[in-house]
Amino acid sequence: MPEQTRPVLDERRRLIILVASPLTNDIVRRVFANELAIHFHVIIGDCLQWVRKTDVRVSFTPGKFDEVVSVTSEDEFDGLLELEKPAFVLDFIGKGKYTRAIQDICHRVGALYITHLLAPNPAPVSSASPVRSLLRSPLGTLKRMFSAVLRRLQSNAPRPPDIALLAGEASKNPWTMSAKKVIFTPTPAFFELRRVLKDEDPALINIDQSRSDGYIVFIDDCIAESFDFMLGDHDPVVKTIDYYQEINAFFADVEKVTGLPIVIAAHPNGREIDGYARRFGDRKVVFGETAKLIISCKYSMTHYSSAINYSVMLRKPVVLISFSELERTPEGKTQAYMHKLLRCGMARLEDRENLPELMNRIECLVDKEAYSNYERMFITNIDPVPEHVMAPLVAYLQQVAHQDKNCV
Repeated sequence: MPEQTRPVLDERRRLIILVASPLTNDIVRRVFANELAIHFHVIIGDCLQWVRKTDVRVSFTPGKFDEVVSVTSEDEFDGLLELEKPAFVLDFIGKGKYTRAIQDICHRVGALYITHLLAPNPAPVSSASPVRSLLRSPLGTLKRMFSAVLRRLQSNAPRPPDIALLAGEASKNPWTMSAKKVIFTPTPAFFELRRVLKDEDPALINIDQSRSDGYIVFIDDCIAESFDFMLGDHDPVVKTIDYYQEINAFFADVEKVTGLPIVIAAHPNGREIDGYARRFGDRKVVFGETAKLIISCKYSMTHYSSAINYSVMLRKPVVLISFSELERTPEGKTQAYMHKLLRCGMARLEDRENLPELMNRIECLVDKEAYSNYERMFITNIDPVPEHVMAPLVAYLQQVAHQDKNCV
């Protein structure tokens, strides 16, 4: 039987999105596959088994999208691009040891390689400022520098991207800014908050209407069970049983001091964990509504979730929750840096005797200057803003496709 090939239909407008996380509906949403499919023929390349640990399998409900192709090796990625002949490849895997191979294959088939940094982390280790990184996190910085040198010695250093889609000043680093075309847009949280604020149905915003005096939101990091840890190269920050005992005892003390209930804005990975809501006792647990919850809350708490961006944009008080195990990890370094930048509240699970004093002055912990600087660094540094997070990229890619068509 002769080998079958896919008919070429407007091949210059094919766009392949690469992912290496369990392809849940949340991931389909976060890579904007459906929005981009309005303008391009979109195919998701599921690279989970290629770039993650191959001996680890996680249970999850697959997301829904018309065209998903499993990619388990570099050869399969090569074959996918040879078959589809995409004009563009949008990399949601992130910069790493596979980036150069992806770029080389894109270059060979004539596809433009697009990287992004749409949700930059306030990480103390940054290639944009090596000296600052060495002072804040010497070991982490040296490890990254060693990896970069090793990649160069192996001729595996990533090339400059063709296009970089960035959000906030913190997304600027030597690699992203080396792109042939740099495009700025606000972070996705900016648009989600704007969408919710425009919603005409108040019931969608006032999720917890059982009390008139409000509630506190805990933005969950799924810190003990996230499959991001299982599939990565490091262990969870804490042991599951110990963590939930400690955090629930902490919540009980906060509720006693403030007289306010704590509502859990659950991490998306929690959807894939049986009985996840029960981990937080009888507290209300809500998935997929973090922006709506924060709009109506008195203030919010988290360990280090980037969803704190909603609180920053709304100028709501923030309390970061730390503990000794977390402080010894890279995530703990991120949290400490967030605290320094925001000048917000900080509580420790082991030192709850200070809670009354902290909660009594919580309303005074919004440093407007610090919040404004944080927003410019990690949320948006452009004005005016586009209608959608992908709008500037779509406009540029359509321009490129139009120019290519005219050159044929």
